[in-house]
Amino acid sequence: MTPLEVSARRKHLAVVGRAIDENNEPMLYAEYWGYDDRETPEDETDDEHLYFIRWYVLKDSLNTNASSGRILLFNPDLTPVYSWDITALRCLEHGEATDGLRADSTGIKHGVIVPVPVSVMQLGGDFRFLLQVKDDHMAFDKAHRLRAALELNSRPMPQAYYIWVSGTCPDYASQNNIAWSYIRETLYYARIHGAVMTITNGAHAGVQLGTWTVSYRGLSESQVQSQRQWARQNGWAEVRTMVLAQAIAGIGFARVEASVARIQDKRRNTPPSDPAIAAINENWFQQHDWDAEQDKWGRTNALLHELTHLLNDRNKNHCKARRPTCVWNSDFDASTWTRPLRNTVRIRGVDYHMPWHDLAEINEMRLSLGWPPLSP
Repeated sequence: MTPLEVSARRKHLAVVGRAIDENNEPMLYAEYWGYDDRETPEDETDDEHLYFIRWYVLKDSLNTNASSGRILLFNPDLTPVYSWDITALRCLEHGEATDGLRADSTGIKHGVIVPVPVSVMQLGGDFRFLLQVKDDHMAFDKAHRLRAALELNSRPMPQAYYIWVSGTCPDYASQNNIAWSYIRETLYYARIHGAVMTITNGAHAGVQLGTWTVSYRGLSESQVQSQRQWARQNGWAEVRTMVLAQAIAGIGFARVEASVARIQDKRRNTPPSDPAIAAINENWFQQHDWDAEQDKWGRTNALLHELTHLLNDRNKNHCKARRPTCVWNSDFDASTWTRPLRNTVRIRGVDYHMPWHDLAEINEMRLSLGWPPLSP
């Protein structure tokens, strides 16, 4: 949709227009921002998806704020299912102030966070947000009316994930060390979108993950831009990013830099400029009498375990399944991770062999990315 035109029959009008991005392209989508359990993790009935309406511009020829405004949500059948008063929404452009109706003659940019109850987004397909505002020019209208500006709509933009392999551990890009085809296959069956890329070539750094020291090579600016371009081309929001690094000191098997705090604080979820770092500790493998094939599957399942953490933003922490074995089990026998994990999970009437133990595990990840749940 192009920026909105002003009617020539009126002298004054509030105008809603699209903001543009760094490439001078109009921003057409609402970006998925995370999942809010409302601090009641035991009760999912009050949970909400958070969407970032990014961005819109309010322009008024008389430097007058809009008198009112609302955002409506339409389901894939184009039926309105929910609405919000803009004055109650936090604007990220202005320090989370509730000033989404502020306007002037040059245009003021806004970006508001919209909390959508989970219950209204169960239907698969494209949802639409519609922005409506009315001017405050009653004194200038012959009939003393508040007139509406032309409406602006946007489509929710779900997230994907993206894995890079740090340049400090290039051997992990090899199929001999990580079973990448197994990772791609299981995430493909779960309809979780993303990519596995090699190798990072940014600046080298030593990173502390708790008690761990991690050798890490970050993303270069060109790699950050290439990931963002990849997301735009596929119609996805800026993706959650993980860099697989190697621990050079520490106790334990694998660890991912905590991303839950950022997500719970409603900030952006591990973008390429600030990725989560998943580390595999080579010292741990020396404690076991494993051959190369067993080592490979141990590393692969460790990476999937940490990736499951990254793709959950509801403060969930491990499943409790013992049998069948689940890659996200918090209490596991190390020897079980030395082979592919093949639990039977039914998705849309088809049985798949998955490393997670049931469909609920998969839907937790999908919901946190803004994708609708899958049915059995």
